[in-house]
Amino acid sequence: MNTFFGKILLCLGISLSLLACREDTNCDSDYRGTVSVKFKTLKVKNDNPSAFDTVEFSVVYDSIYIKEYPKLVFDENHKSTNSIDLPVRESLDELTYVFEKRENGLFFKRELKLGYKQTQKFVSESCGIEYRYTLDELTESGFLKVLRKNNELVYPQENLWILDTTCVTTYSSYMRVDFKNISKDLENEGQFKYTTVKKSYDRIFIEEAPDFVIPGTTGSISSVNLPVSPDVGELTYVFRKEGQPDQKLRVSYSKGQHKISDYCGTINTYQLTGQEQTNFYQVKLLKSELRKNTTNLWLVFNAISNE
Repeated sequence: MNTFFGKILLCLGISLSLLACREDTNCDSDYRGTVSVKFKTLKVKNDNPSAFDTVEFSVVYDSIYIKEYPKLVFDENHKSTNSIDLPVRESLDELTYVFEKRENGLFFKRELKLGYKQTQKFVSESCGIEYRYTLDELTESGFLKVLRKNNELVYPQENLWILDTTCVTTYSSYMRVDFKNISKDLENEGQFKYTTVKKSYDRIFIEEAPDFVIPGTTGSISSVNLPVSPDVGELTYVFRKEGQPDQKLRVSYSKGQHKISDYCGTINTYQLTGQEQTNFYQVKLLKSELRKNTTNLWLVFNAISNE
């Protein structure tokens, strides 16, 4: 009898022990199903101009998605970020991640193709099977460089560093036009002075494309950025105000090319070669090359005062 009850108690003890183990099982794991990516850029060392430091770098992409699943866009916020977690799929052993953005009038499409190996490990009855991933082959296109840091997808290890950079250029596809009045300089005999003046128009548009209204040209303004086109060599800009004759500025320009770098590629550059005006008092050329933060032309509105 004692032996019988002893066996029962032993079985109950084992069952309770297994139940306790099952309840106490911790299913947390450091393994993850995402590739941890950090964006970096190269910064010239202060004490050695020929050497570089790798520093964190924030980027903004218009779209990041998986090529095999183009509708699965997993970065829709378009926020500046210095890192991203790229998801993997249990059913595939490689994926291609596409990074798209527009910058300085250029469209960039960069691709990162990752192969990875998948293993399965039985953890426990309550936790089930754990999927573990290890990076394998890596192919990239368009990035400055991709550095492999850790192959195992384990928290908190960083798996990849993407060396990226901005394609900064001072060239522009807009010409800056300032509005001026001209008058005699009473303090300097025989000299004239130009003063900034604000004007109000109902619309400013390109005569060759009348449906395209140049943005930022309504209300009272003292300057305007007029876009040029890579497909034509001259354009006419119309300044329209109800009840008044149209004022027109016709410019001709030549197009060239400037290589920013092997990474950033080549952009179009523009040089003003001529200008004519209708119903303005004068058009004055300041700079012929179209550059950012550079005024190219002054449009002068009034005749010189004789007072």
